[in-house]
Amino acid sequence: MDATKPLGKRYYRPELDVVRFLAFLLVFIHHTLPSDPEPHTAAVLKGFAPVFYAVVGTCRLGFSLFFAFNALLIFELLLRETDATATVECKQFYIRRILRIWPSITLV
Repeated sequence: MDATKPLGKRYYRPELDVVRFLAFLLVFIHHTLPSDPEPHTAAVLKGFAPVFYAVVGTCRLGFSLFFAFNALLIFELLLRETDATATVECKQFYIRRILRIWPSITLV
C-alpha cells in the first residue's frame, strides 16, 4: 500500500461489486422464496421441488459471503489508515462508517 496517498481519497474496489451483488442476491432469494416445503409449491413444481428447496437452502451462503467481503473491505480500510497515519483513529473511523451507512438506513 502506498503511504504517500492522502487518507481522504475515496477507496473503491469495483471488482468486488459483482461478488457483493451476488451475495446480496443470494440473501434476497433466501428471504423471498419459501425454504420450507409447502404442499402448494410442491404441487406447482412437481418433480423439481427437491431441487428448488435445495437451491433456496444453499442461498444461506450469501450471508457468509456478504459479511466476509465486507470484513475484507473494512480490514483494507484499516490497513490503509495505519499505513497513512501509523495509527487508527477509532472514533473517526466509526464516524466515517456511520456517515456512509446512515443515508441508506434512513431511506429504508
